[in-house]
Amino acid sequence: RLQFISTITGELPESLQSAINSSVDPCEDFYAYSCGAWIEKKAASKKGTTSLAEIDISRADEKSWDQAQNAVNMEMKRLIETTYPPDSPFKPVQDWYVSCMDEDAIEKAGVTPLNATLSLIDAIETPADVNRAIAHFLVWKIPTFMVLNTRKDPSNAFAMNALTIDFAGHTLDSLQDYLLPRNAWKRRRLRDYFAELFRLAGY
Repeated sequence: RLQFISTITGELPESLQSAINSSVDPCEDFYAYSCGAWIEKKAASKKGTTSLAEIDISRADEKSWDQAQNAVNMEMKRLIETTYPPDSPFKPVQDWYVSCMDEDAIEKAGVTPLNATLSLIDAIETPADVNRAIAHFLVWKIPTFMVLNTRKDPSNAFAMNALTIDFAGHTLDSLQDYLLPRNAWKRRRLRDYFAELFRLAGY
């Protein structure tokens, strides 16, 4: 195993090899193996520090890409929290942000904001109603039993994209999970999950 790891490590770019602590068994502590040398170098470069325990390795700005992401996040937060006049195009965005951050108002409203969506579900009677509800869910990022994705078409990847339908998190993994007796416990768990969702929604 160690010989295999050594061979693989030798094929990595130098920038990655220099971050690895090859004295650590990756099966025992993968983080120390993959980042150990990088952490030690950072520790040595810190003035007045003598051990890893004194280094705040959680600082995101140690890496340039994290520093850039932090700067973007802070600027977005500043823009959202800036006071805008009522006719500003940024005002709806700010209102949306504030509504999401006002936890007291969210708790007070309860499930009332969900009534429009729940009514849409209650009104389903035809396949067209199902399609309309699914479109609503997709627009509002509400999890459904399927996920729509676009990918390169395998038959013509250079010229065409394909619309695919994949399983979502609210379904079982395979057809066997729905049919085989040994997987009955999975079906019970899924049924109990949905029953709890409907109970919390007031049904």
